[in-house]
Amino acid sequence: MINIKITGIFICIALIISMGCDTTLNNVIRPTTEEINIVSETNRVRTNPGGYASELKAELEANRATLSQTRIGEYEAAIATLESTTARNPLSLDDGLYRAARDHAEDLIKNDIFSHTGSNGSSVTDRIQRYGSYSGLRGENLAAGTNRNTGASMVLAWVLSPGHLGNMLNSNYTLIGIALLPGHPTYNWVGVQKFAAQRN
Repeated sequence: MINIKITGIFICIALIISMGCDTTLNNVIRPTTEEINIVSETNRVRTNPGGYASELKAELEANRATLSQTRIGEYEAAIATLESTTARNPLSLDDGLYRAARDHAEDLIKNDIFSHTGSNGSSVTDRIQRYGSYSGLRGENLAAGTNRNTGASMVLAWVLSPGHLGNMLNSNYTLIGIALLPGHPTYNWVGVQKFAAQRN
């Protein structure tokens, strides 16, 4: 069972197609336990969409009386999408995407913004290109909230948003990077999820 109540989560999405450039990585990737849990939960949605849909159904029925019609509609739409989706390959955590996600999360916090455009005008592709050469589709999911949330609740919030779910289920993606950081002046914490088709 998912058994999670989502409160105070704001999410935003971007999809970009373009070519990358090469950058040398000098430091070892060190994602937190929470960040690794988000990757695992995202892969659970990808590799078993029907099973995740069944969990959503149970969660919806258990909480229907307390949910708004809007939230019920979000659950129902996500369930329909997941039930019609075949299993996807799991995503691999990529050090360049992890660094790009972390950089953007730090920028959002430092400059008190919540946007796919960085404080210096950078785009999703610009930030990914700083840390490697990637080709094919690239994407980014953002989340922010006033309460500290678990990896599972963050992924559930993205699942209930069609564009974000589309990113997580996109069969073109093979790589993922994730950052979850506290300290945003407005939202308390921010999450950034990066996707790429392949690294050259």
